[in-house]
Amino acid sequence: MSSMKYPYRDLGVTFDRQFRNDLNANFDDIEHDIRMIGGEAAQQALEAAHEAETQAIYARTSGDYAQDKGDYAAQQGDYARVQGDAASLAVNNAKNALAVANDAVNNANTAVESANIAIANANNAAASANDAAANANSAATNANNAANNANTQATNAQIAAQTANNAAQAANQAAANANEAADNANTAAGIAQDIIDNTRYIEPYNPDTTYYKNNIVSYNGSSFIAKQTTTGNTPIGDANDPYWGLLAQRGVDGQGSVSSVNNKYPDVNGNVTITAVDVDASPSNHTHPELHIHDNKTVLDGLSDDEGKLLYNGMPVSSVTSVNGQTGNVNLTSVDVGAVSQEDFVAHSADTTKHVTQSEKNAWNAAQAKANDLEILYWMGAM
Repeated sequence: MSSMKYPYRDLGVTFDRQFRNDLNANFDDIEHDIRMIGGEAAQQALEAAHEAETQAIYARTSGDYAQDKGDYAAQQGDYARVQGDAASLAVNNAKNALAVANDAVNNANTAVESANIAIANANNAAASANDAAANANSAATNANNAANNANTQATNAQIAAQTANNAAQAANQAAANANEAADNANTAAGIAQDIIDNTRYIEPYNPDTTYYKNNIVSYNGSSFIAKQTTTGNTPIGDANDPYWGLLAQRGVDGQGSVSSVNNKYPDVNGNVTITAVDVDASPSNHTHPELHIHDNKTVLDGLSDDEGKLLYNGMPVSSVTSVNGQTGNVNLTSVDVGAVSQEDFVAHSADTTKHVTQSEKNAWNAAQAKANDLEILYWMGAM
């Protein structure tokens, strides 16, 4: 017969393969010991009971025989009593054996309870291990979420920094554009003002005077406008004159209304000589049996002479009738030449709604600096 397996293996605190192997081995050993304890006690109790029953039957048989055989019973009475005592002793032994069996059963129950406690402890340990694993998984999930949130915040910070940088660059570009526009406006205003200041009649031409672009002079009854700064260059006004342009050519008296007649221009005295050929007519000595009516008869009929002055439809012939719609002593302003006045330009430059102010530039530059700091912090890992 095999021996008891007790004591059992000690269980470790780490819930691993060795823990499970030790626990299963303990379950097998406890079951073996329970079978060992319960089997021996039951066998002993059964054997004692059988022995007691045998002795009792034998005692009863002997009593009957003694009763039937009175004399023999009397003779054998002592023997019967001895046998009865033996039977009583056998019964007591059987009772004692039964008590031993009950103790064995109680021990087996105690062992089962211990085994159940061990199983419960193992289950609790497993549950604790599962809880620890779940907590570890939860902690890992929380750590991952925190890392994701940190990455998201870093990305948002980078986007905010880039947005601020772009805004600052756009603001700086807008300021640069505004400054360029202001410079261009100043230049245009200066040019316009130069045109306004210089586009005026100065005097009859003087070779010792320095004239500037758009200065107007008179010479030999005609008016000339300077193409560039010039000194000592006599006005001619033809296509080859680099200094002067003909503004109004002299008429008969310098006040005519047209500059030429049929592409013929006055001479220095304002005289235009027209021949029959110039008006596509026949000479006066030409004779023809048929009546000729010239195609330019209407133009010719409009020409007349008034004490040596050539008139066309009653108006003196000259080269210029007006300047920008003005006649007589012309005085041009910025409006007449499509430019802005100096007063309007100053008011426009001072308009802080349309132009970037210095305080706005400072604010944008400060925003740019903060954006740069944020970008540096991000790359250093501080965000």
